[in-house]
Amino acid sequence: TPATLAPTKSPTTPATLAPTKSPTTSVTVAPTKSPTTPATLAPTKSPATPATLAPTKSPTTSVTVAPTKLPTTPVATPTNSPTTGAPTISQVAEGPCCNVTGSALVADDNNIRIAVNEYLNDASSAMATYGPINCWDTSRVTNMSDLFFDSLLFNDPLGCWNTSSVTTFRKMFYGDSSRTRYNQDISSWDTSSAIDMSFMFFKSWFNQNIQSWDVSSVKDMSNMFANTPLFNHNISSWQVSSVVTMEKTF
Repeated sequence: TPATLAPTKSPTTPATLAPTKSPTTSVTVAPTKSPTTPATLAPTKSPATPATLAPTKSPTTSVTVAPTKLPTTPVATPTNSPTTGAPTISQVAEGPCCNVTGSALVADDNNIRIAVNEYLNDASSAMATYGPINCWDTSRVTNMSDLFFDSLLFNDPLGCWNTSSVTTFRKMFYGDSSRTRYNQDISSWDTSSAIDMSFMFFKSWFNQNIQSWDVSSVKDMSNMFANTPLFNHNISSWQVSSVVTMEKTF
């Protein structure tokens, strides 16, 4: 009895259970989890962030903004430069006038006569200094008497002139040695401040419609159109109640 039972039970139990569980658990779990986690996550996040963001933002900010602002600022410098170096007798201002863009003389009772004389002697040179004569700012001028006196050939547009402050137009286009040629549209002139229009178009070829002029303050119209053979426009609507003398108006 004791010789048969002892050897049969002893080798069966330890030989089967011990070797089967030990290698299965350690070989399968340890190598599988360890390489999977560090190999996948570490290389993917590290290169993705610096490679995509750094090169994209850097060139966009510097290339687009810097070159756009730089050319815009220096463009204004050459434009304002001629203003500073203008002659002492005038100030130069930029702006449109009668659809003409350029620099223009800001005139007063003193410098307008100097500028006109220069223009009559050399129009091209005067334009380079004062701008187109039709663009001159004449809003400060009160006296335009004799301005184009005996200027036989002058016939440039002056319709854009601001004459709202002018009190005297006496002999403005007066022909002395011969008949002056001036015959441009100046119907838009503001003559509401005018007091003296005597001899204004005396001995000239003027023949424009100036019916819209406000002459309500004019006191002297003597010889205004005398020896002006072409003038033939209706001025019957003029308010002439302030006129003191109309001697030889026509």
